[in-house]
Amino acid sequence: MLTITPIEKLITQLREDAIPFSPKFLLHFSDLDSASISVLRDSWLSLQVERRRALMVGLAELADLDPLQLFEAAGKVGLEDTDDDVVIAAIDLLFEADDKHLIDRYIAFLKDKSRKENLRAAAANALVPYYYLCALEELDETVQSKIQNALLEAYEQDRSDLVRRRVLETLGYCDKPELKDMILRALALEQVYWTESALLAIGRSMDNSWDQTVIDYFDHENPIILAQAVHAAGLLGIHRARKLLFKMLNLHTDYDVRQEVIWALSQIGGDEVIERLEHFANLTDDEDEIELIEDSIEYLEMFGSEDPKMASFLIDKPSHGRGDEAEEDEFDDEDEDEDFFKTPMDLEEWERYVDDDDEYDDDDEFSEDFDEDDEDFYQESGSF
Repeated sequence: MLTITPIEKLITQLREDAIPFSPKFLLHFSDLDSASISVLRDSWLSLQVERRRALMVGLAELADLDPLQLFEAAGKVGLEDTDDDVVIAAIDLLFEADDKHLIDRYIAFLKDKSRKENLRAAAANALVPYYYLCALEELDETVQSKIQNALLEAYEQDRSDLVRRRVLETLGYCDKPELKDMILRALALEQVYWTESALLAIGRSMDNSWDQTVIDYFDHENPIILAQAVHAAGLLGIHRARKLLFKMLNLHTDYDVRQEVIWALSQIGGDEVIERLEHFANLTDDEDEIELIEDSIEYLEMFGSEDPKMASFLIDKPSHGRGDEAEEDEFDDEDEDEDFFKTPMDLEEWERYVDDDDEYDDDDEFSEDFDEDDEDFYQESGSF
């Protein structure tokens, strides 16, 4: 009697376009054995492209919610797809895979002008963790040169602004002198997304010679730019930015900017940070914001809230720029109101940050509902 394996049942489900995916269904793609992967790979391109896209997106979303799930093998099958959107979702799924064998694949995608710009941009972004490891000297210099040369080539030759911006962001970890010129050219464009990318590259550079440039963007009216400037201040550990960040920590500030302010303060540390965060936690009703504040306070208590250099030393990579000045600076005002929270900043109502890479709308593909037949399937397969 022919026995139908669990992976074959999963593939049968994938062929049923009318059946939405449930979390239980997606969980069965975790930690597949080699035989199951082989069956999945052989059947993959025979599936409808919409189902392949939806599966990769669903697995990526579930991986974000539950990092313990092992979807890497399924993600690598997605990388072999002929559809660019499937590959983009697979790259997202594999972002934290820590597999050096993926580097050549990502570089090939970056160089392939026949693929969509979003795919090439995703490939540039996928190189971030590997290039970061190169900056920490945890990967061989030949690997660093390979990645760096591919990024520089794409920056010079790719006609897509989106790709070139993602390349610039990744090159933030580069210690080559040409990075500064690239950042300055991006800032000179005075275009929102180029400025955002330049500020991210500045933060990743860990070069404190950019401190004043970052602070200059703190009064920018666009929340996208302001949020990235605040993030850069956190990455750089700019101690003298604290009072300006305290002023932004109020309910009148754009929500996404506030999230960056909370995170940046946790990275900078120093006097009053914990009490300011605790005070704001009593003002906000947003559960996600309260959780972020609690995590930030826990981080500060663990690594030292009174030492502003401690947090900056622990993030991204050791600084190769100048240290922060110990003395008080031009942002200190002795006549300032003692309680920043009682005098909220008069900020405009800003548009929410929009991720220009997010093209997926898969609400219809994933459902919490699961019919009785599916329940029987999982009982047969021995899970749940």
